[in-house]
Amino acid sequence: TMIVRRAGPADADLLAALNSAVQELHLHAAPDLFRVVDVSAVAAWFRAQLADGATAWIAEEAGAAVGYALAITRRRPEGVFGNARQYVEIDQVGVASTARRRGVCRALIDRIRERARAEGIPQVVLKSWAFNTDAHHAFRRLGFTPETIQFVAES
Repeated sequence: TMIVRRAGPADADLLAALNSAVQELHLHAAPDLFRVVDVSAVAAWFRAQLADGATAWIAEEAGAAVGYALAITRRRPEGVFGNARQYVEIDQVGVASTARRRGVCRALIDRIRERARAEGIPQVVLKSWAFNTDAHHAFRRLGFTPETIQFVAES
């Protein structure tokens, strides 16, 4: 059975290890954008994110970590062009390659949605690189729809 638990600062090394698979996917798909990272620096980054108010979740099966997600509550004030907006942004989500297509991503995102509802936050959003089409299919199955599209051109 799978459990999803809230991660704390003591889990920073585990989060960094889980992130390695995601980083490798990004590095392989876009080596001009991504680089090989120092896992200890990534662990320090996770500790800083948690200290700054981010929430991380770890999915475990049979006592082994198989996935993680990092979520940040965002509050945007009303501006000249837009209404005030409050939402939870899923900054990162990753599932071990050996645990994909077994509901790990769904369990992590469901936990984030539950927390957002409990806090009265109306939306959960996430971003994904255009090359990550497998993730796009998963996110659509989980009820996400595209909101913005970014275009890039050489100068």
